[in-house]
Amino acid sequence: MDKWDKLFLINRRLVAIENRAFKVMLIQSVVNEAVFTCKTMMYPILVSKAVRSAKMIKLTFFLDSRDSLKQSDEVELELFNSIFDKEFQESYLFVKEEQIVLDAFYLEDSLEPFLKNDEVMRLLKKDGSKALPITLQGEEIISTKKLPSVDDFSKIFDMGISVQYSDES
Repeated sequence: MDKWDKLFLINRRLVAIENRAFKVMLIQSVVNEAVFTCKTMMYPILVSKAVRSAKMIKLTFFLDSRDSLKQSDEVELELFNSIFDKEFQESYLFVKEEQIVLDAFYLEDSLEPFLKNDEVMRLLKKDGSKALPITLQGEEIISTKKLPSVDDFSKIFDMGISVQYSDES
């Protein structure tokens, strides 16, 4: 492997840009840097990527227990699990230039995160653990007593989500 083949592959996002004069390999990064390697130059150039100014979607889930998730709607549970997938988060950042920040707190693990949020505590005092799961987008409560729906996730991520059901007769 020669020195031109040695590229820093960051988060598996590789975009090749060809020009008549030279070939540039741009490797995008979720961190704040991108590496340009140019065949007409003898060294790579490190430049900053404007990720700091990118938008961020912050979702916080307050849940009763891991077992209680099994009682959720199958589609909502699948969407919930999908957004925690690193590949989905990286692809979303690449396409939408928005970082996804997720937190999931389980009552069975620790009461502390619940106690730190006044709105969550208000709901728990009112409805008890029946209020769970509670979902916050930023500081705003967007869903209680169930995981966010397909429509909720569509609005949050500003993209269409299509669900197909099969007849298993």
